[in-house]
Amino acid sequence: MKKIFLTLLMLLLIVIASAQAQLRTTSLKVVYMSNGEEFTDELLFDGAKISILNNEVSIESSLIGGTNKSYWLDNIRRFAFESKPFGPEKRYLQVGTNSAITLDVDIPYKITHDQTAKTFAIRREGTAVSGSPFSESNILSLSVYSPEQTLSLEEDVTSLLRNPCMGWTLYKDAFINQTMSESAASFWTKNDAMAKKASIFYIRAPWAYFEPEEGQYAWIYNENYKKLIQGALDRGLKLAFRIFSDGYDIYMQATPNYVREAGCEGYYIPDGLVIWYFNDPERWTPYPDDPVFKEKITKFVEAFAAEYDDPDRVDYVDGYNLGKGGGEGWGTTWKNPSLANRKSVLDWYTDMYADNFKKVIPVMSFNQEFGYATEKEMVFDKKGFGARRDGLGSDYFNNTEKGYANEMYGNLSLFGEGYAWPGYDPNPPSGSATWNIYYNRLYNDAYNAHFNTLDLRDTRANSWLTAAPNLVDSFTVKGGYRFYPSEITLPTQLISGNSFTIKHEWNNTGNGYLPNNMPNWNYKYQTAFALLNQAGEAVKIWVDAAAEPSLWLKGQSYPYQFTINTNGVPAGVYQWAVAIIDKTKDNTPGIKLAIKDKPVVNGWTVLAQARVE
Repeated sequence: MKKIFLTLLMLLLIVIASAQAQLRTTSLKVVYMSNGEEFTDELLFDGAKISILNNEVSIESSLIGGTNKSYWLDNIRRFAFESKPFGPEKRYLQVGTNSAITLDVDIPYKITHDQTAKTFAIRREGTAVSGSPFSESNILSLSVYSPEQTLSLEEDVTSLLRNPCMGWTLYKDAFINQTMSESAASFWTKNDAMAKKASIFYIRAPWAYFEPEEGQYAWIYNENYKKLIQGALDRGLKLAFRIFSDGYDIYMQATPNYVREAGCEGYYIPDGLVIWYFNDPERWTPYPDDPVFKEKITKFVEAFAAEYDDPDRVDYVDGYNLGKGGGEGWGTTWKNPSLANRKSVLDWYTDMYADNFKKVIPVMSFNQEFGYATEKEMVFDKKGFGARRDGLGSDYFNNTEKGYANEMYGNLSLFGEGYAWPGYDPNPPSGSATWNIYYNRLYNDAYNAHFNTLDLRDTRANSWLTAAPNLVDSFTVKGGYRFYPSEITLPTQLISGNSFTIKHEWNNTGNGYLPNNMPNWNYKYQTAFALLNQAGEAVKIWVDAAAEPSLWLKGQSYPYQFTINTNGVPAGVYQWAVAIIDKTKDNTPGIKLAIKDKPVVNGWTVLAQARVE
């Protein structure tokens, strides 16, 4: 009898379907068991009410004359709701009377249930539907299963991605035999080719250059300096600085003379100790533990930070700049050389930078005068400093330093500098027969120890660009971090106010890391998805807080799945897009992604079209 009834019902539905052919076909398929056999009912409607009462599933549809179809819940294998558009009209599936859940099916989608896999959106214990005539314990609630699109994305393996705290670093050095006297126009004319490969512009210069007279700061009064800085910014480079006070191996007295005139104690560097390029018996250098020195340099650093604690323009600043080597942190001459006094100066000096630079990462050369253990205990573990190391590509960067660098990898940023360059000595360093051999050694040191940056400088013959251009291109894509999502699964047909799932898997093909965990950044970069409108504006942004990019290291894949809700998203056609956003800048994209052949709109990488109903 039941089969006869169902047969007649199906014939009726076929007639109704024919009458609706110019509109659309909307059906609810019910697959159920009866006497050990599996049957399927396909019910056509433009509105339906599904409910459960006393273990009996009831279906009412306006297109079958209000007929109440009933099934035992235990016999139901699965449901499938399908909509196939044939015209502009819309049909609705309604759950409950005056239900708040109304599914607009202007485009194809399905609501499915698999009892075994437990993937169906109908559940007996679900939240009561607003306005439903059934009690909460009896309502059969529905949520939406949306068609989804899985994208397999390819990595862009060639492009230069200028991202924070990574990449090639172009130098303007007032160290050894170099000065700050060259005009900005001349410098940029000579270095423009290297600037196209770089991401950072690093100035290492004496304090007296930045403040020749008390309060006369270069960024206000030195026109050539301002042009030098603007030239870097115009070329898309971020800034970085080391400002030092020891005059041992530079072309001028490093500390402003007003500090000496204010009563600071210091010493004159004997002629025999002044670097061979210069012979200036008036090379005065202060004792860094003198109270006048502390007072004056603190005032300068406060003004310096007021101008440059700006991550939009500055990537990092060296935050311990005492000693020889242009403030590299070794060979310091002290008024009181006791270890306790020297450590108190280390603590004060690094506090001075940490207290004034709250957004830009300060750095310190590691395993220098105090040794790595003390530096780690007093600075790296407590004050949010990154680690810098000069001397890569030489015996000055030995297995001990390589071990320290690998210990720090993934915890704090690493900034590297080579031992030599043609402008320092026209001959390659000892142990390297040619400049190409030296550059290979230097590259391998930086890559294997996970340094995010490396110095690119000197326009003479045998520079990086002439002796090892292949290594320049290689570090561009392998040095630092390089993120791309290898696979993303997105819902492409959504109902406003409902919940959906996004799956995404990330890779870092660079050998460095994003120092998002460091205190001055404080996890400001976050993985996000957005729906963009036709103007390319993000209508709504969803952040997956679990997808933390500082954890992404080379050699692993990082899969995630999270739930979004479309509350507040107006109906319309959008574009799905992905980005790593900066939460300190109104969730605008902050990290460039290495995704091949996908358009980028306002920093968002566009993935697929989506429709919200």
